[in-house]
Formats: sequence, structure tokens, C-alpha cells
Amino acid sequence: MKSTKDSNIPTQQTSDLSAYELLRLEKIRRNEARLEALGLGGSSFFGSSISGGAKNSDKVSSTKKKRRSSANNHRTDRRRQQQRPKTLPTRSSKRLKGQKAPKVDENTINFCDDDNDNDGHANDAVDDEEEKKNVPHVICYTHLPKDPDQLDDDEFQVYANLRSWRLRRKNELEVEPYKICQNRTLCELIRRVRNDCLWGASSSSASNNNNDTTNERNEEDVANELVDCWGLGPSKVAAGGFGWEMMAVIGQDENMKLLEKSRESTKQNKK
Repeated sequence: MKSTKDSNIPTQQTSDLSAYELLRLEKIRRNEARLEALGLGGSSFFGSSISGGAKNSDKVSSTKKKRRSSANNHRTDRRRQQQRPKTLPTRSSKRLKGQKAPKVDENTINFCDDDNDNDGHANDAVDDEEEKKNVPHVICYTHLPKDPDQLDDDEFQVYANLRSWRLRRKNELEVEPYKICQNRTLCELIRRVRNDCLWGASSSSASNNNNDTTNERNEEDVANELVDCWGLGPSKVAAGGFGWEMMAVIGQDENMKLLEKSRESTKQNKK
């Protein structure tokens, strides 16, 4: 029997996620289930990627220097061979044996073979592509993401929930999804709230003399923050617009806990 967590994974019928995105979401849920079974609490995996990024980058840099050094030595050997004095060609034809071959002016010889140089650059390009595959994917939280690949695992789960919401609204309104919002807007909203839990919130919580108080924010203040997000215009940030609906989805307990876990993983890696 499948676990309850597996049964909550969106499908192509309940979400407009691509096959690749559905696979990523399934792997995230599976990894969390394994960590919980080990008593590790299912913490985000991207923390380990961030902490190990510097070491792995050093290894990649070292490999890159060795490859380039080898390629440069190879090209140098070929150029030295080309720069050797060229002997005059001999005449093998009976008719031409008695004639002298034209004198070759060494000053006009092109010792730099463009084809060889191009081959060398091509090899460097191939090496660079191979090295990029070995570089760990590191999330930069100070930058606003443009696509879901720039979200960490916790953020991506919030993104999947927002995509499910957008699909429901699209079916209700019978409009194209991009008319509600684009994927980049969803990604940026998630990162903004992840970095500041009070950003775009309709209420703010404060603690005063051990008493928790909630202060309601006026619509204009919220709209002024939401409009800073890519893809959100005046109509969408107005009260009751799609911007407010998206913030309500992000504000759900499940999603806020995921974003809090993302923040905590960053704090742990800074220690």
C-alpha cells in the first residue's frame, strides 16, 4: 500500500506540472520519507549541497586546470612541428625531374594553423560542458528565481501547490494559465516570502510583553509590496486579485512550514 504522503503527490490530472517536475516532486517526497524513517526529520537536502559546494568547486577547478594544461601542451607540440624548416619538395615526375622546384619563402609560411586552434577551442568547450555536469547545484537565496530549477526542495513543494491552485482557477474561469500568472511569478513570490515571512502578508504578528498581537495591514501597503513582484500588475495586486489569492495559498500552514524549514536549513549551514 502507498503511504498517505505518496497519495498526496500531484498528478497530471490534478496539476499542470511537467513530467520532469512531477518526477522531481516524487523524489523529494521519497527522500523525506526515508529520512523520517531514519529519524532525521526529513530535512532539506539542499543544505548539504550548499555546504559542500566550495569543496566540490575546488576539485572541479583543479581538474579544469589539468585538462587545459594538457590541451595547451598538445597544441604547443603541434605548433613546434609546424615551425620546423620546410625542405624543398623533390620532383618524382620524369618530365619535371630536370626542373627546379620554386623557392619557398619561409617568411610567408603561416605557422599558426587556424584549424588546429579551432580544434583546441572545441576541446576546451567540451571539457567545460563536462565540468558543468559535475558542479553541484547550489541555490542562491539572495537572487530572485526565474524558473523552478532555481528553487530548493522545500520551495519547490510550495511551487507545486501553487500550480495546483492555478490549474483549479484556470478550469473555473476557463482561461489560459498564463493569464492568471506565469511560472516566474510563482517562483519569485515563493522566494520573497521565504526570505521575509512578513512580505506581502495582509497581517503582521508582533510580540509585546509576552503577548502576541496581530496587526492588520491596509490594502495599499500590501499592494505596494506585491506590485514589486515580476508579472503582477495593478489589477492583480488590487484587493481580491490573483496576487492576494496566491499569497493566501502560500500562507497555508503546510506551505509556511516548508518555507520555514528552508530558512532553518540555511541557518544550520552557516554555523
